[in-house]
Amino acid sequence: MARLNTALAAQGAEFLVLGRLLIEGIEAYKAYVNHPGYDLVAVHPDTHRSARLSVKSRYASDFDGGFPL
Repeated sequence: MARLNTALAAQGAEFLVLGRLLIEGIEAYKAYVNHPGYDLVAVHPDTHRSARLSVKSRYASDFDGGFPL
């Protein structure tokens, strides 16, 4: 059995989390290849402190066709 390529799903999960942060009013940015070890950066608008975020995703082993958020 061939190994499943999950790179596209992982990128999608990062953008999904980024979108949710932006919708909630949290200033966030995608950390591209220059920032290994984390995927997103969220910044507090008043204190300018930042949080580095690592997004994890996986395929459900009991997938029923739904897509919960």
